[in-house]
Amino acid sequence: MRRIRPVLALLLVAAGPARPETAKPEAARSEPAKPESGKSSAAKPAASSGPERPLLAPNREVSVLYRLSAEGRPQAEIRISSRPATSASGSLRRIDLPDASYLLVNLSTHALVMVVTTEGTLLDMPWDPAMAEQFMLSPRMRFTRRGPATVSKLPCTVYDVQQGEQRGQVCVNDDGVTLRIESVSATGQHAAIEAMSMTYTPAPDSDYLPPPDFQHVQPDPAG
Repeated sequence: MRRIRPVLALLLVAAGPARPETAKPEAARSEPAKPESGKSSAAKPAASSGPERPLLAPNREVSVLYRLSAEGRPQAEIRISSRPATSASGSLRRIDLPDASYLLVNLSTHALVMVVTTEGTLLDMPWDPAMAEQFMLSPRMRFTRRGPATVSKLPCTVYDVQQGEQRGQVCVNDDGVTLRIESVSATGQHAAIEAMSMTYTPAPDSDYLPPPDFQHVQPDPAG
């Protein structure tokens, strides 16, 4: 548990605000995007007309490799795979961490399991709604649409975002895939998550399930 907590802390810092604030709901129209690879292009476009806010979660199965960076922390890479809710399962997330461990999140059933592959163990973690929201955008965030941009040659739309005392900017594609998040905390700490590559290739069901031969253990509160 101690090995991965710094990565989780970085994820929480970079993934967005922690305080709730009401935003007006509005659905965004979805169109498919073609994944490519390459460098991101910074963009600070002026406000433009369009949906008030992006889709808050991917509307199709997707896997994205991200680079995470934050002040005072080394850069890290994680992979987040998302599967929308179906008749057979809830809305699923898998977060692969740099040390070969990974998190399995079921947003529909409120299940959170950490798979520690090097030890063959499963940590059944208590459900924390605030933590779960870090894996996707929140309807309580306030969005201001800015305009088009690209991240790793992937098209997306830039939105300013604010929640409580925290503010930042996101770039989200038409399928609800977040390709970049840049945030500034209430204390002025800067952090960013940026997509390096993306694929829409569906993963096998087993990728979203705990390995059946791993042992369930309780997480160490002091870890």
